[in-house]
Amino acid sequence: MAAPKKPVTVKHVAVKTLKPPKTPRISRKGIAPPIVYSGKQLAEERAKAQGKRGDNQKPTARVLDEIFDRIAAGEPLITILRDEKKPHLPTVPLFYRWLEADELLVKRYIRAKEHQAETIAQEMVHIANTPQQGKKTVTKDTKDGVMVEVTEGDMIEHRRLQIEARRWLAGKLAPKKYGDKIQQEHTGADGGPMIVQLQPGDEKL
Repeated sequence: MAAPKKPVTVKHVAVKTLKPPKTPRISRKGIAPPIVYSGKQLAEERAKAQGKRGDNQKPTARVLDEIFDRIAAGEPLITILRDEKKPHLPTVPLFYRWLEADELLVKRYIRAKEHQAETIAQEMVHIANTPQQGKKTVTKDTKDGVMVEVTEGDMIEHRRLQIEARRWLAGKLAPKKYGDKIQQEHTGADGGPMIVQLQPGDEKL
C-alpha cells in the first residue's frame, strides 16, 4: 500500500514593482548639468514655504489677536515675534512700525501689557506655592582631593529668582499697582517731619 502524500502548502509572495529611474535631462551636448538656483530664487522659495515676513506685510485681525492674546498670557513680545513655528507673525521692527502708524493698536498694546502684569502677578503666587525639585552640585577642594557634594531638594534660590524677575517686570508694567512704595520726608508747617508715601509714577511733591 502506497504511503499517503503530504499536503502541499502554497505561499503567496507579494512582488513589488520597481519604478524605473528618472530619465536625466538631455541636451544637445549630452546630459545637462543640475539646475542651480540663485540667491534671490532661494529666498523666494523659502519665503513661500515658511511664510512671508517682509516690509510689505499688513496687519490682519487674526495676527493682531494672536499677538495681543499671547502678551496678555504673560509672554514677552520678542519671544512671540521670534517664534520660528509662527512664520506668519511680523518681525519686531515691523510690529513697532505698525504701532507708530495706528493709535488704536497702541491702545490695544497698552491694554495687553496691563493684562500681562496681572498674569505675572498670579504667576508669582503660583511659583511661591509650588516647590520645584532639583539637584544642586557643589565642588570642594580638600586635602584628599576634590569632593563633589550633590544635594536634592526644593530649588528655593531658583524660585526666588523667578519671583524677583517677575516682580520687577510687574512693577514696570503697572507701577501704581505693583511698584514699590517710595517714602519721602518733608518738613511740616510746625517744623516737624512730614512723611509722604508715593507710588512710582506719581508726581513728586
